[in-house]
Amino acid sequence: MKTTLFLSGMFAGSIQLLAQCVSNTSNIYTFNSGGIKYEIVKETLSWKDAASCAKSRGGKLVEIDSKAEQDAIQTGISAANIISSNTKAADGDNQSFLWIGGNDMNKEGTWIWDGAQSGSGTNFWQGAWPTGTAVNNSFSTWSTFEPDNKDQAQDALAFPITKGMFIEIGKWCDLKESNTLYYIIEYPFTTNITETISEQLFSFSESSNQEIITLNVPNNLPFNLSVYDVSGHEVLKIDNEKSISLTALQPGMYVLVMEQSGKKQYSKWIK
Repeated sequence: MKTTLFLSGMFAGSIQLLAQCVSNTSNIYTFNSGGIKYEIVKETLSWKDAASCAKSRGGKLVEIDSKAEQDAIQTGISAANIISSNTKAADGDNQSFLWIGGNDMNKEGTWIWDGAQSGSGTNFWQGAWPTGTAVNNSFSTWSTFEPDNKDQAQDALAFPITKGMFIEIGKWCDLKESNTLYYIIEYPFTTNITETISEQLFSFSESSNQEIITLNVPNNLPFNLSVYDVSGHEVLKIDNEKSISLTALQPGMYVLVMEQSGKKQYSKWIK
């Protein structure tokens, strides 16, 4: 699930420091698609540990929300020189898998995208085989008879890279979270591109207690403003309002993104 923010400079540099959970960076295969950066980490972790590592590196386990992204991930995997025998799951017909960012840990059968293990996320699938269904026409691509919650213990989402009797390459499976597998990280913004605009769309000032931002918009055209946290989650969205209450936001760094007449401007804000 994608939110692409274009930033540069000191903010970008800070992201690169968070890499301690990967023991050898030569085990990372990096590729880009659709403006999004991905990493295939060829070191084995449980799903929860992989999600924690992804978060510490400034990303999250990949959340695949379209066929185009599914195809891009498959292409990246094919190019990553993965030794499939190093990332097997016994409860997945002893086939080879990579962790991706879905789980139903909160409630059995309620599959959400939660690649940073925040405890919440977009519900994309409800139920198990054979009666499970996509939620709100969300993209999904399961192997035959999946998800099946084998032994009532499979709560984490995996991307198969080898074929079994009922497991198809690229068709998702649920597995035990404790399996230690390779994993795929996506980053919610590209850190080496600076957005160029031909005119300034807005500036802003803030109240002394940092609870209210007042926008200065030099024209009267309609606009919308989104506020993102550093993990790329949209935490606030408003339309055509120039005085914005930010009382509900926790202290930290945010990115303000204004869109107006097909143009965008990005500004960093620290509460």
